Amino acid sequence: MSSVEENREGRVALAVAFRTLEKLGLHEGVDNHLSLMVPAARGVGQVMLINPYGLHWSEITASSLVGVNKEGKVVEGEGQPDKAATAVHLGLRQVRPDTPCIMHTHMPYATALGMLEDPRIKLYHQNASRLYGIVAYDADYQGIPSATEEGRRLGELLGDNEVMIMQNHGALTIGNTVAMAFDLMYSLERACMFQVILAYSTGRPLREFPESVAKQRRENFPPELDSFYADIHFKAMKRKVIRETPDVLK
Repeated sequence: MSSVEENREGRVALAVAFRTLEKLGLHEGVDNHLSLMVPAARGVGQVMLINPYGLHWSEITASSLVGVNKEGKVVEGEGQPDKAATAVHLGLRQVRPDTPCIMHTHMPYATALGMLEDPRIKLYHQNASRLYGIVAYDADYQGIPSATEEGRRLGELLGDNEVMIMQNHGALTIGNTVAMAFDLMYSLERACMFQVILAYSTGRPLREFPESVAKQRRENFPPELDSFYADIHFKAMKRKVIRETPDVLK
């Protein structure tokens, strides 16, 4: 596959992720940001695809995404990304250069959990076992970032994890594909929904399942199997989005 084809394929996948998260209500209008590293459409090297500021997520198409170089300069497309987004995504990749896709949203339930004194995802529901051992917590809200140092701080805090609950802020997931980052974000929101809204709101004692069950799940589902199921999930969502809003491919 040529660099042009890989660039186009990445654009479509990321645009579909924006549209899907918008349909699920896991976004903040024109704010929040997703990014993906792809080969540059022209020339050598890679660019970071990201949403230009000002577009509602329901408007984002493959061609409307901008490509940013490692210095933060737009080299593909029209418009400018949010400065905070560029700082965080570029800075985080300086610590985790193995991270093709990064997603950051203020999705309702994960954000609500992060507002609690104890933001930990507990083993109350099966979805929580999907996240066992891969969640980091940022308890040091820094406000709106303006420099890549904040991205590096988050990257160091993330460590080898793939998910982060950002207290007083939102959530972040990473993945080696758009499908994986999306699937983690979806699973995170569902786990938080069951915990925060459907369980805590009852005011009744909650029952956790044994940690050994979550460990067994992790052993039975190695990363390649999680990736397989994430790909199936995202392909299904992609078909749905393209069927309902074919302009996403423009």
